[in-house]
Amino acid sequence: MNYIRRKSNLKKNQMQKIKPEIRNALKTLGFTDYNINIYISLLNSGEMNAHELSKVTGVPYSRIYEVLNEMTNNQKLLTKIDGRPSTFIANNPKEIFKSIKQQKDDDFESNMQVSLPYLNDLYGDHNLAKQISFTVFEGAKSCRDHVRNVLNFTVKNLSFSVKEIEDVYRAIKVNFEFLKRIGCKVQIIIEERFRKSKIYEEVKKTCEIRFVPKIHETLLISDGKTAFMSVMSNFNILKPSEISHSIISSSDLIYVTFVTEIFNRYWQNSIQ
Repeated sequence: MNYIRRKSNLKKNQMQKIKPEIRNALKTLGFTDYNINIYISLLNSGEMNAHELSKVTGVPYSRIYEVLNEMTNNQKLLTKIDGRPSTFIANNPKEIFKSIKQQKDDDFESNMQVSLPYLNDLYGDHNLAKQISFTVFEGAKSCRDHVRNVLNFTVKNLSFSVKEIEDVYRAIKVNFEFLKRIGCKVQIIIEERFRKSKIYEEVKKTCEIRFVPKIHETLLISDGKTAFMSVMSNFNILKPSEISHSIISSSDLIYVTFVTEIFNRYWQNSIQ
């Protein structure tokens, strides 16, 4: 009896030293305070009977068998060894955690299958808002560098609607010549005022060209994966009166689809 009393006092002291974050983590996984006290006591001490566990853990003797049966039969935290008296040992923590994860995964899948069709019916087509990530490039040099970078990674298709073709084409002529050599299909829309210009004669060697009366913004779509829209604007908050080139670029499919639709409308309303 003196041995059991000493062991009980020792284990109570050890349980008091359990870090709060560990106790909270176990509770999140479904452990109760009684579960934690019993399971850790058995990990520390090895095999114990119900009477010993009640003394060591502080679980009332009137509740100890109920808690032990739950932990043994339902939660699979313990193994019962039949005898007079019966004793208990803690099961392997790794196996317990695997079982808890599997149960949570199964519960999630089951609950999703029950609720998702109903929620989808309620959601319907009113998809009102989505968040999209953009990158903004400011200034002529930054914009030119981004255009070149996009062109360098274009392989199959390029759609380009450009307002100031003279300024832009001279900066990317080499890139367009390379796209032609690799067999990339390039469609470009420019303003009607350039039809009889020297730059038109250059550009048509590398691209399929169409004309529109006026272009309000420059658009580019690369392989249906990256798109940008460029305007002359004053995005620079440090110099709010300064107007310069700015590009709003993204590889988000929604944005690419949006810019592609604008370009396609230009293309359908353009003339050769």
